[in-house]
Amino acid sequence: MVEKSNECQHHWVIDSPNGPVSVGVCKNCGKHGEFRNSIQSSGWDRDSSQAKRARQNAR
Repeated sequence: MVEKSNECQHHWVIDSPNGPVSVGVCKNCGKHGEFRNSIQSSGWDRDSSQAKRARQNAR
């Protein structure tokens, strides 16, 4: 016999990125959560070192 867990296996529906975090809602239980849109060390909100060098060389 398999025991059922009272914990939800979340199926998140996350809003489109618009800033550092997006809100998500679980389709199964309705729980709300916040999800980061980028990783601190890299991501769309950070310049790559290659892009920085290109800007410096253009001056």
